[in-house]
Amino acid sequence: MKQVRPHLMRWKYVAGSLALLMIVVTSYAFFANISTHMKNTNPSDAHVVKGSPTTLSSPMSGAGVTLPAKPASNMPTSTPEKELTANPAISITSTPTPTPTVKTSSMATSTDTAATPGIAPTPTSSVSTYPGMHLLWDEEFDEASLDASKWNVQDNGSGYQACCLYDGQQYYTPDNITVQNGLLRILSQKRDLGGKHYTSGAVTTEKKFSFLYGRIDVRARLPISKGYWPAIWLLSEGNEQNEIDMMELLGKDPALVYLTTHQDQQQIDQYLHSLQGTDYSQGFHTFSLLWTASSLTFYIDGQHVGTTTRAVPHQRMYLLICTAIGDASDWPGAPDASSLFPQYNDTDYVRVYQ
Repeated sequence: MKQVRPHLMRWKYVAGSLALLMIVVTSYAFFANISTHMKNTNPSDAHVVKGSPTTLSSPMSGAGVTLPAKPASNMPTSTPEKELTANPAISITSTPTPTPTVKTSSMATSTDTAATPGIAPTPTSSVSTYPGMHLLWDEEFDEASLDASKWNVQDNGSGYQACCLYDGQQYYTPDNITVQNGLLRILSQKRDLGGKHYTSGAVTTEKKFSFLYGRIDVRARLPISKGYWPAIWLLSEGNEQNEIDMMELLGKDPALVYLTTHQDQQQIDQYLHSLQGTDYSQGFHTFSLLWTASSLTFYIDGQHVGTTTRAVPHQRMYLLICTAIGDASDWPGAPDASSLFPQYNDTDYVRVYQ
């Protein structure tokens, strides 16, 4: 057997060990490089490429990797705009207009449709006070009947005849005037009388009360429906051609009030006030006039409606309250099939201050 030299054996052993060590070191460097590269790859560096299917491009390889497309409902084609939030300080809330409740009167006939406000007393506000003024005259209608010392009742028969109640199809009769539960009530209805087909009512303070300058408040609830023409007037004593209409309403337009001045039968100024969202038949409203030597100022429920310095009367004036029923040639027009009967004009109070 050939003898192996000891130094040769040692050299072979060293060479083998060195080869093994090189293999280990090379493998370790290779895997360490891969691990380091993967740790330095940040997911945030990925870029979404628009299109369908969605493609993800990664710096890791530079190659496109196809991913399943998301459902269309979750893929906005553009960036959504920021949702705007309303400023609560300037926001406006829209409230549906309530439908007024209509009560049916027991006085209505089977062929008539009535929108009749209840006669139950309505709370009356306390007497107002105005700087520099005192209550000169008032009527609260608290008696069992109309005070004849204060009021005249229009009678197209043989009774009191007012100067200016000639328009319309109605026959004015005292039968249609009542005082009940603190209200003056004027009834308007279908009824043949004196050659007319409707009856209604009117009252005045002519030669019983008049005033020169001051403030007058009249709180009333008005009739509505096609053909109705409720009014509150002031007329000059001895010269009724001068007239102030504190309130006129056409029943076909129950949210609109006319306030007008006349001189020598000529219209001088007119103001319109619209009460949106309701009508003047569904509640009481206060119609006011402030009359000075230089101006006339109109208010409704304390809200200023208009002021004029033209055609200011300088004569004492008295009050007229009525409801006319128009005809085809009149301003309100004639009633038609849509008109409701009976209807009521209710006055809660009249107050005059100086």
